[in-house]
Amino acid sequence: MSEAPQRRRLLAGLTDAPKAVPAALPEERIAEAAVRHGFSAPPSIEAPPAEALPATITLRRNRHSAGRTEQFNVRLRPDTLEMIYGEANDRNIPLAQVLEEAMAALKAGRG
Repeated sequence: MSEAPQRRRLLAGLTDAPKAVPAALPEERIAEAAVRHGFSAPPSIEAPPAEALPATITLRRNRHSAGRTEQFNVRLRPDTLEMIYGEANDRNIPLAQVLEEAMAALKAGRG
């Protein structure tokens, strides 16, 4: 069997008509469902206690720089991560530049 008739048969039931969007639920029903499933209330209704919030929040920014096309993922100790972000934020440079400069310094130190 040729591919074209089979494709037409598969696509015959599809339409371009937009699908109906269900109506939003009332806040009361959302709150009831949250309590029923073990949550005290939806996040939009009840704020977390002040003790649950972190004392300091580290500023992490998305930085884009031309010429950097490869991704590099690595797990770090918290102090190492803070040092890298701190250097990038203090100097207002991309994270990639911090790593590039660190590697260049390491290479230069080896001789």
